[in-house]
Amino acid sequence: MKYAKIALVLLLGVFILAGRLQAVETLVNDFNGAGVGGSSWAIDGQTDSTTKHSPGSDSSFRIQWSIGAGQWSGGGIANVDVDVTSYHSMSFFIYSANPNCDIQVQLKDSTSVQATLNLQDYLLTGTSAWQCVTVPFEAFKRANSTLDLTHIIGFNWIADYDNGSDASGVIYLDDISVSAAKNAPSNSRVYSGADKGVADTADIAGDTILWFDQATSSMTSNEVNVKISTGFASAFAAVPSDQSTANGSDIYLAYQIRNDGNSADKIVFTTSSINGNQNWPTTIFWDKDKSGTFTGGDVDHWDSIGLLPDSTHYFLVKVSVPSGAVAGSSTTVRITARDNGGSGANDSWPTVADDDTLTDDFSVTASVVQMTLVKSSSTAIAKPGDTVTVTLTYGNAGNTAATNVYITEVLPFNTYLNADPGVDSADSVEYYVGSAWQGAYSAAATKIRWKDDSIAASTSGLTVNYVLKVK
Repeated sequence: MKYAKIALVLLLGVFILAGRLQAVETLVNDFNGAGVGGSSWAIDGQTDSTTKHSPGSDSSFRIQWSIGAGQWSGGGIANVDVDVTSYHSMSFFIYSANPNCDIQVQLKDSTSVQATLNLQDYLLTGTSAWQCVTVPFEAFKRANSTLDLTHIIGFNWIADYDNGSDASGVIYLDDISVSAAKNAPSNSRVYSGADKGVADTADIAGDTILWFDQATSSMTSNEVNVKISTGFASAFAAVPSDQSTANGSDIYLAYQIRNDGNSADKIVFTTSSINGNQNWPTTIFWDKDKSGTFTGGDVDHWDSIGLLPDSTHYFLVKVSVPSGAVAGSSTTVRITARDNGGSGANDSWPTVADDDTLTDDFSVTASVVQMTLVKSSSTAIAKPGDTVTVTLTYGNAGNTAATNVYITEVLPFNTYLNADPGVDSADSVEYYVGSAWQGAYSAAATKIRWKDDSIAASTSGLTVNYVLKVK
């Protein structure tokens, strides 16, 4: 277990402030009574009026340590409890006679979660000159993603022997602040391409070097240009299947088209009738509510639309089947969508496949119900006391299903039902007794009515039967 070599805590002007900091830059503590406060602590430290970072500062805070294996030491500001999420970074002035002082900077939240960074990564130069160091809060979050920036209670400087800190040393701190200004970490460099020639100099074609520190910043480039070309591509995200509908009705088919290019684009739509034996009226509607069905808010579609990249447009195609259409007649409609400014020209991006002129075909067939019925009996002539079996053979010769089909028979004069006929091929049967229909069989019935819930297209040979007795 690690342990501190000396246990001495200094409390200097305790001011506890809970809440969210608001200013562009807020002073946490200058060790002269200014700032949001908190309590300064150190295992071995004190305020020092002889070493200060500027003439206007009366004193700075000294932290000194001497540690060995398994030991740590340090100091900082505790009991602050501030929300720094509206700020970009913390900053502080630091000085040490040791030009390569190696310690750690630490934040601690109200649940004792800590995030620790190496001071050396954020220094402008060696510590033997007073300097302002800026450390982004994002860097602390990268070090420990569970750190709660809404409740920071400690700003600490830690010497940890086992983590590579100096075994002994003295640092002076002043003007600990938080800032909303965005500053790149000091001495950061970004290389694009390569640095092939003189180090840190863009002297070879392809070199691009960005150098930033808190004193100066510059960018140098050896004529490096990057141009992002525009690519056009689109795709049908959803297409309908072939449909059938009754004469004199409209049917709506749902489509979706997506812009797969890398820029906003104009897409032009056209419809045409192909390969069918009919040319029925066709209209495109904007499916405003994206429901896939026609609703009151849907409006006529324009010939073209503008569509942002990675966006999807929803539309409907209406086909109107005339009332006099022949059963089984059909039309095949082709939808064409052209991107690349409406030209549909294939730019071979992202592949050579043509994704700039899209087509889709669907068929609509006129559906007609055509019922057939043939009535026969077991004898043509009957005398009183005879029984006669009546058979009704029915079907649907149309090209679409017939639903809720009723077959009604009125019994001949001087006859009555000899037995319950049942449903046979139908789904249910009713009897007219007195002045009302009923489900229960009665020999007193004067009418019979069968119901077939659904008869598929091109169906024949269905039957119902009943037996009469002549009075």
